[in-house]
Amino acid sequence: MGLTENGLITEVIFKAFHRELLGQSRDEDNLVKQYVAIERKWDLQSENIATTDTLRGTYIPVDLEDCWRALNYDWSEDAKSWVTKQTQQDFTVGQHFGAGLWMRNNWGLWAGSRLARYFKQKGIVHPDNMSRIILSTYYQHLKGEEVDIEGLFRATVEDNR
Repeated sequence: MGLTENGLITEVIFKAFHRELLGQSRDEDNLVKQYVAIERKWDLQSENIATTDTLRGTYIPVDLEDCWRALNYDWSEDAKSWVTKQTQQDFTVGQHFGAGLWMRNNWGLWAGSRLARYFKQKGIVHPDNMSRIILSTYYQHLKGEEVDIEGLFRATVEDNR
């Protein structure tokens, strides 16, 4: 077929099936070509992960404040309200395998993205700590609390010695 990404293979199958249901030509060859081009673009982004601003269609923030902007853009007002009704600890721990996992995977924190490099320059080397810091400070940001970014970085580095 020429595709390797399961999600894209599924997309081609669904689109071809949808066309079939509508009585249209499935045109599988053309569909595959479109998605092979997407895979090539993604492969190029992966090769340049340390500098790319987008990975597989997802914007990669440059620093912590850019993370907040990206989350503000992506999250609904209801979601943000839900966050502020929790304690910081409950939100941060509770989202380790939710939003935190999404960040680690989609923002390339395991793969050396520009955001991961930003954290590593601050002495934060483990992606779990990176996502914890993002979640914790985003909570403070939403609550209108003062965020001591540099102090948090220092404390995290000291805790991991």
